[in-house]
Parts: sequence; C-alpha cells; structure tokens
Amino acid sequence: MFAIHRGWILITAALMAVFGLASDVVTTYVLGLLGLAVILFLANYASRKYLFLWFGGKLRVWLLAHIYLALLAGLLILLHARFSFQGAWSALTAALLGAVLLTGLGGLGIYTAIPRVLADFESILLPAEILATIDGLQAELGALVDGKGDAFAKLVEREAGVRGELELPASRLLLMKSQRSRYAAASLAELEALMELVPDRDRELVDRVAQIILKKRKLEAQLLEQQRWTLIRRGWLVSHATLSAGFLPATGVHILAVLYY
Repeated sequence: MFAIHRGWILITAALMAVFGLASDVVTTYVLGLLGLAVILFLANYASRKYLFLWFGGKLRVWLLAHIYLALLAGLLILLHARFSFQGAWSALTAALLGAVLLTGLGGLGIYTAIPRVLADFESILLPAEILATIDGLQAELGALVDGKGDAFAKLVEREAGVRGELELPASRLLLMKSQRSRYAAASLAELEALMELVPDRDRELVDRVAQIILKKRKLEAQLLEQQRWTLIRRGWLVSHATLSAGFLPATGVHILAVLYY
C-alpha cells in the first residue's frame, strides 16, 4: 500500500521544500494565487471521469493527485499567510480550509478501508442481487429439508428470521460491529450439534445444509458491510463537499476584501 503513495509523498515533499525555501523571495500574492489555482483545479475533481475519457490514465491516479495537491495547496496558503491569520474572516477561511483538508484525509482512510473490509468476500454482487441470492438460498434450504424432521424445520425457521436483520436503520448500521463472526466456524455450532442427532444416512443432507447456510451468512455479512460503508462514504462525501462549497466563496470574499480594502 505504501508503495502506491511513496512517489507522490516524495514529489509533494520536494515541492513543499522548494516553495518553503522560495517563500522569502516570492511575494505572498504569488503564493496565494498559486494556492488558489490549485484549489480551483481540485474543486473540479468531480469532472475527473470526463478528464479520464479525454486524456486516459487510471482514476486512482486522479485520486492520488487530488490528495497530494490538496496538501500542497494547504502549504501554499500557509506560506501566503505567513502562518498568521489576522482578522476574523481570514481565520474563518483558514479554519474551513483546515476542515476540508482533514475531511479529505478522512476520505483517504475510508477509501483505503473499504477494499480491505470487502476483500474477505468472494462475491461482487450488488446489494439487490445479494438479497435475491439470499432469498434463493433460503428457498433452496426450505425445499431441501422439507419433511425431514423438527430439527431441520427449526433451523430453516431461524434462518428465515435473519432476513429482517438485513434492513437496519442508519444508526444501527453505523454502530454495527464487524460481520465476520456471522460466518465464522463458531457460528455454525448448531449444525455440529445437529449432525450428532441425525442418522448416518442423513449426514450428506446436513453437509449440504451447512454449505447453504455458510454461503447465505457470508452474503448477509457482505450486504451489511456494503450498506454500512456506503453510509459512511456518503456521510463523508456530504461533509467534505459542504465544507469545500463553503470554503470557495469564503476565499472569494477574502480576495475581494484584500483588493478593495
């Protein structure tokens, strides 16, 4: 993972060093204009898909450029202000910039965590497809053990009741723990107990039931994790975009105030 960022870190650090050393001879206005130019470019990040179509390149490269250019822009603004923000409006604008940068780094953490969380799951289905597959497995399970005894009937009934746990409110999704335990070996202890109760001729049936339930629980865990991280990502995106939208006009007001007052 670090190898992906290593080159960007070195280039960004080198540029920061250059601008830091040149800040004594470059006017604050030039540094401010450079920072503003970078920020305006970053503000058009949503158009990356069109840029990707025009110029090619991987979308991941555009994301990394967005991250490290934002850090460089932050330094340029600090150099422009000489690390001193005088006046309430300048302080507010600086605070908004800091919040934008911090939420941006938070977004990097989110986008780094999502692939790691979902790496445990082999399926690449969309949520609606996962639900349809779960319902299909439940129907297959019911048909497989129909008339095979009370133990199987209770097992199917309990598995059917899990369906309601897949539609959680946002508050519960955000507070939800990892779903790996849903399909861990310990969660199938009831199947081991069931195998001790059935005749030898039904062991093949129990094995098949265990396979279906394990697959079903993996899909349930994947669905819940997808929903949770989708909610986290959307919440982050709203906060980051809102702060960015507030920072841009605040910067415009700051520039006008400097030019005319």
